[in-house]
Amino acid sequence: MKYSLNIGDLSQYLKRQIDFLYPDKTFVKLSFINECFGLALERIKVCFDPIIEKYYFKENNSIFNHLHGDHYATFLYFVSNNAFKLENISLATKVHLLKKAMFGIDLFYDVELPDHFMLSHPIGTVLGKAKYSDFFLVHQQVTVGGTNDLLYPSFEGSAILFSNSSVIGNVSYN
Repeated sequence: MKYSLNIGDLSQYLKRQIDFLYPDKTFVKLSFINECFGLALERIKVCFDPIIEKYYFKENNSIFNHLHGDHYATFLYFVSNNAFKLENISLATKVHLLKKAMFGIDLFYDVELPDHFMLSHPIGTVLGKAKYSDFFLVHQQVTVGGTNDLLYPSFEGSAILFSNSSVIGNVSYN
């Protein structure tokens, strides 16, 4: 995989963004970021390797560009999800809010996305706690959510949700 920044610079870049946007005097330690960061980079590679699209693949390598919104939104999801799994809720929350502020996607850190998924211009997208299958693609202004009784959709097989689609409640999508 080819990265737009070297790993150390990318880690510092994320830390500076978090500290700038959330100056609550509980600055995030770089060691906490790095713990979630390495796992996120591994997950990005697994996620992006099968995508043979213009902005994801070049010269037989997958690409991660921190200045490509779809890439960076995915990366921030992975960092926040990893922080949640490591029980660092402060970091998980700040990275989630950074992703939400920058890209307008509400994808909470405790939502489990599959190994292979793609966010395509995810502005206005809300992804709730559904059961997501591998090779999941969402476009802008998509909603996947639950009912008041907390019944969520289930996706079987690869799925594409195009702009302005909604899948709500106890339904199976295949």
